[in-house]
Amino acid sequence: MSDLELHFYKVIMTGSASLIVAYLAAKFALYSFFKQKEYELVRDRYLTEGVDKVRAYNIKVMTDYNWNYLQTTKCLAKAYYAESAFDPERTLSTLRAIDDINVSGLEYTRVSRLLNDESLWELNDFIIGNILAENEHLIRILETLKHAESMSPNAILKLKEEIEENQNKMHVQIGSITSFLTEITDILEESNLEFSAVKNFYMDTTVAAMLENIRALRYTEKPKT
Repeated sequence: MSDLELHFYKVIMTGSASLIVAYLAAKFALYSFFKQKEYELVRDRYLTEGVDKVRAYNIKVMTDYNWNYLQTTKCLAKAYYAESAFDPERTLSTLRAIDDINVSGLEYTRVSRLLNDESLWELNDFIIGNILAENEHLIRILETLKHAESMSPNAILKLKEEIEENQNKMHVQIGSITSFLTEITDILEESNLEFSAVKNFYMDTTVAAMLENIRALRYTEKPKT
């Protein structure tokens, strides 16, 4: 082989090797890009459009319930001290409506699919039911206060103590739900999940332990059906 032929051969081999390296690098970059997009899609669907929205719903429910509770306690205090500014009708008009859990039905479907279990939904549904019932109780109290002249100060004080105790219970119950949801959020934020791995998310050691706690709490809080 002549020197010229050898030179051409080296040039061709060097060029071919460079092309192969460039091809492999481009292929890897494209693979990494699509994998990253898949991670983001999974995170958007199950975290942003799932867990985060369910958690935001629960926080809003408790915020609205707390508002209604505070307005009712103020009204009770005014009735107790027989203040002239006391106006149950006006207080009723300031109360906030509380949505039931079905407004988060789609988001909760994603959470239940992620956990391969509906215990969290069932527990949350039960707790929201408690809050809605207690909110109705606040409304009935305000309706009763329209006739406060027939109520003794002791009866008014008893009502205040009752709703204060119930509010504390609601805080504990909703706190358990938001705690579980925050734990799921932390796990998702630390994970790079592919769609194919979603079905195995519940098998994660931390997730499995959390699910056991959810089932145990559901069993103690919700009457068996």
